[in-house]
Amino acid sequence: MKTEVIKTVEGISDYLDGLSSAEIISVWNRHCEATSTMDDRIYNNDEEFFEQNFSKVMNAVRAIFYGTYSYGHSYVVFNGYGNLDSFDNPLNRIALSEIMNSIMGDKLTVDGVDFTDPEQEEEEEN
Repeated sequence: MKTEVIKTVEGISDYLDGLSSAEIISVWNRHCEATSTMDDRIYNNDEEFFEQNFSKVMNAVRAIFYGTYSYGHSYVVFNGYGNLDSFDNPLNRIALSEIMNSIMGDKLTVDGVDFTDPEQEEEEEN
């Protein structure tokens, strides 16, 4: 597969703008893993989420009660207190600027795309 090189913030922004909501969530979650901000990770609000994250029913009930959770929402996050907040529009919870900074600074790779500037890497090697 050919690797695309995007050298500018505009190029990264254009790339992110072309992604679906599911792809943006995936990139965001990878950003969270790369920057150790797992509290910001977005999950699908489904049975699998509850099975993977709660071993006891009462812990799930507590997290729902003290959070802002609605069964009908599509997505869920742990808030800063370990409780659940749910929502339908993930783009309201994702900071694209943080993803861009992570790509530029940490060289976070996304779907085989190389966001580094080859000219800058040459300068660093010299």
